[in-house]
Amino acid sequence: MVYQLRIAIWMAVFAVWTVSAGAVEFELGGSYTSDGPNGNSRVFTGDDGITMLRATAWSLTGGGGTTLSSAFLGRYGAGLGVTNDEEGTGGNYSHTIGNNVMIGNNIVSDFVLLEFSAMVAPDELELRAYGSPPDTDISIWQGTFADPYNNPLSLSGLTVAGLAGFGFSFLEHNMGPVAWSRDAEFNTDESYGNALLIAATTDPNADDTIDRFKLKEVEVNVAVPEFGATLALLGIAFAGLVGLRTIIR
Repeated sequence: MVYQLRIAIWMAVFAVWTVSAGAVEFELGGSYTSDGPNGNSRVFTGDDGITMLRATAWSLTGGGGTTLSSAFLGRYGAGLGVTNDEEGTGGNYSHTIGNNVMIGNNIVSDFVLLEFSAMVAPDELELRAYGSPPDTDISIWQGTFADPYNNPLSLSGLTVAGLAGFGFSFLEHNMGPVAWSRDAEFNTDESYGNALLIAATTDPNADDTIDRFKLKEVEVNVAVPEFGATLALLGIAFAGLVGLRTIIR
């Protein structure tokens, strides 16, 4: 009950907060490392110098290739990539966000979870195709949670179908041409949230080309309040805190 109230407060504040939006870019490229401990996270600051992003890696390596488990998130010159438990030390192009591994009859897709310090409407991802032949088909989900940047989410044990019950809304399958890096534009409805989940496509109707890419850059619009919204914002926050204190008692 307390957690649900915190989300309600967050969304109520956002209803006042979303007056205008400022474009913010996150550059995710960096130093090379292809393997390490699962469950690591990487933190980035947007080019506004304020908005923060926490990134973690997940992969469908549990339950015989049906449930999510934590993976290693590598950072490379071309962007973020994933090394899961089935990929050893990440050689032979396997340290990418991909779906190039099978467990039984199940295709193992890699996921990258982005948790933001503010409500954002993401609209573009720079994807760097990697390997031969590479493809950059992706599936995207979005959610709103109680401050996930400071309270990181755990997706362990979730199935793709179970993401909805956890709090994620499916946005789209976003398909690109084979063997091309690209800027993937999406979320034309400008839906806001504070968590974004990106996967090498889980669409059963996608083409048969293996997806292998790195996530180089993320572009979002950050909700920015105007001065006239300040009093309403403070009032909602105060009412929420009073209600939370009453429940705790």
